[in-house]
Amino acid sequence: MVILQEKENLVLRNLLNETKILFPILDVEYGYRYPAIEKAFKGSPEEITEILNRLHEKGFLSKRPQSVIIKCPHCGKYGVIGLIRCPTCNGGTLNRYEVLQHRPCGYTGSEEEFTTEREYICPYCKIRLKNLGEDYEKIGSWYKCNDCGATFGEPKEILYSTSCKQEFAWSEASTERTYVYEINEKQVREQIPETGLERTESLFQEQWETFIPSRLNGKSGVQHVFTFSLLGKEEPVADKKVVVDVEYGSEPIAENAVMNLFSKCLDVNPDLPVLIAVPKLSQSANDLSKTYDIRVLEGEGIEESLEQLKTLVDSFFKIGVEEKKRKRRRRKKQKPVVEK
Repeated sequence: MVILQEKENLVLRNLLNETKILFPILDVEYGYRYPAIEKAFKGSPEEITEILNRLHEKGFLSKRPQSVIIKCPHCGKYGVIGLIRCPTCNGGTLNRYEVLQHRPCGYTGSEEEFTTEREYICPYCKIRLKNLGEDYEKIGSWYKCNDCGATFGEPKEILYSTSCKQEFAWSEASTERTYVYEINEKQVREQIPETGLERTESLFQEQWETFIPSRLNGKSGVQHVFTFSLLGKEEPVADKKVVVDVEYGSEPIAENAVMNLFSKCLDVNPDLPVLIAVPKLSQSANDLSKTYDIRVLEGEGIEESLEQLKTLVDSFFKIGVEEKKRKRRRRKKQKPVVEK
């Protein structure tokens, strides 16, 4: 059996249960990216690409070329703009015009030469041009340089990097291939163990419905993705909502994980937001989680954290029920006595 990192395992399970095939989208900053996986696991485009390549090398994904993109050979960035210049003087102030040919007399010239107030008239034989493709045709575009006056059919093409401001020829551009990834379902089902998250369903099945991964619509109408969520099925948790994000790291997880979860919760408004950090949160992230009222669970593996989550959820909602009972009892005691 192949041993995978937790995030590799999660990516494979997501592909198996969701998309099956990953198509890249073009991006000015990164060149290309795979937003479906980024959104689900909050990884950077570079990290997601590394994970996909590792899974391909291990035989769990096949990949096929999709296209070739260019980038600056000087800075390696993808923000590139095409420019055209005069091939004679390298000037950049060019005028482009359509070229027409009058078939009966053979005269060829710019569209401007043929144009009168209401119609085309051949400047050579003075005959009116009626039907495109019959008595005249458009044979292409030409350019005129405003700097040196040269006319030409093909301008000099160069590229300009918006990052480092360097110009370079097409032949000098660096290239990079983009790929489509497709999961090898048989290989995954045979060799990859359950992520551990699958235990969530069995742990909570009595009172909760489990969604892995979870996509919830917020008040704004925006859909937010959580690692998983729990939706209460019966009392005392009917219609209650628990959202959980799982973060992995070789170093303590930083504050941005807490902030990401908090921003989603502002829109989704769950009853209980939980962040599972494997192996742990940084001290500053822990402090921030208390400010945002996000429960944090830490552990060496996801299974350990799920047991903690079960204890937390049971405790949280039992406390909630008991608190309501206490409030009702207090209200009854505070009712004024009506004298007869």
